Amino acid sequence: MSLFSKSAEEKKLKELTGGFLLNESFKNTLEHHGISLTIGFDIQKTLKEEIKMGRLSVEEIEPRLNFLIKQFAIVNYEKEEPIINKVTITSPKQRTLKFLINQNHNIKICPYCNAKYLKTDTYCYNCGREFSLNNDTNVNNFKKSSNENISKNEDINFKFAYVLYLDYLNKFNKIIPRKYVEQYNVSLASLSNRAINDNYIIENLNLNDLTVNELKDILRKNNLKVSGRKNELIERINSNIDLISSISTSAIEFINKNRHVFYYFNNPELKTVISIDEFDNLFLKVNKITKNTVNSALISFFTNKEWQYQITYDINQYKSLQIFLSTFYEKNNEIYFAIDRYLRLFIMDLNNFSESLKKAEPQYAILNEVLIDKIISIINLFSIDNTSLTILFETSYMAIEPFKPKINFDDSLMYLTKIINGEDIISVTNLIHNKYY
Repeated sequence: MSLFSKSAEEKKLKELTGGFLLNESFKNTLEHHGISLTIGFDIQKTLKEEIKMGRLSVEEIEPRLNFLIKQFAIVNYEKEEPIINKVTITSPKQRTLKFLINQNHNIKICPYCNAKYLKTDTYCYNCGREFSLNNDTNVNNFKKSSNENISKNEDINFKFAYVLYLDYLNKFNKIIPRKYVEQYNVSLASLSNRAINDNYIIENLNLNDLTVNELKDILRKNNLKVSGRKNELIERINSNIDLISSISTSAIEFINKNRHVFYYFNNPELKTVISIDEFDNLFLKVNKITKNTVNSALISFFTNKEWQYQITYDINQYKSLQIFLSTFYEKNNEIYFAIDRYLRLFIMDLNNFSESLKKAEPQYAILNEVLIDKIISIINLFSIDNTSLTILFETSYMAIEPFKPKINFDDSLMYLTKIINGEDIISVTNLIHNKYY
């Protein structure tokens, strides 16, 4: 068997999770269980290590994968009930806490709403009621005063959930489903209370107290006819809309000021490269939030991060960022920027940079066939000729130079060209190994 042939176990893992990029089936499973892509890659890496150590047979891989998904799931695996500490788990400490939460001996039941909570918690995440740790100790109320500004880092999660909550209410006249805000570790009760205290929400709306223009706004939002006298408008609303509540003009201003929240919510892969507080800080002084302003802010942030990672020789972080940016640019139809990032990843694979040794070790290089297939696919799809490819490759190579690649530009391009022209990846890999051993 060739040195680079995949074992049956490795092939099984790739079938279940994907390779360089997670496959759609695995990503859908992660999304269903509220698990971030970062943790998905972590699960995949864990299984790879266990396979290398000979701990897993082919038959054991899928059960082991399902077990890890169960440990990291945000919802109860058996009954699909929301549980406490619904967070995107990114650190060993948080993962340990999540594991403890799943153990029955650490769980208590809230006497007010029957939700589960950890025995060391001081309030219920579901209904917001506080309770004592013992008979002599009373806990502080977890709710913040209604006039407290949402500005500190610990309030960022609440802010994001709050924007989603208000926007959903404004669009559908319904309370947002719990699944959309549970990732922010915020209860619907706390959001509702905050909205009422901020005068953002008007419950039990009296239509007679509204102006004709306000009534027409309600009809317009629900795609209903807006002509007629005031009493006709009120009758039309009562006949066609199950009106729960309305939100104030100041609430709409708050939503519009924080439209970047929707971008972060709709692009969960962002969580792998930028934290929620870092993302929010990018838009504190932006007057108008559009897709272009969001993209510009992100590119500026990522460019600075790339520079930092190169200074510190942080290979893993730099590589993760390139993986994200390649998809980011492709999604925005900026194909030449996308292929630049894919080419950077290819050059990094050629050189096999060691983060610990801070140098290239191409004698141990392993080329990623999924990445190479992607590069070839883009080249063919957009008819990129040899001259254009050489120019693109030179740009990508120059971007990698701060890491001091051992394979020069000409040889790097030659290895890619060989593969594009149909030469076997393993043969090309062997050429590299033989030259640099």
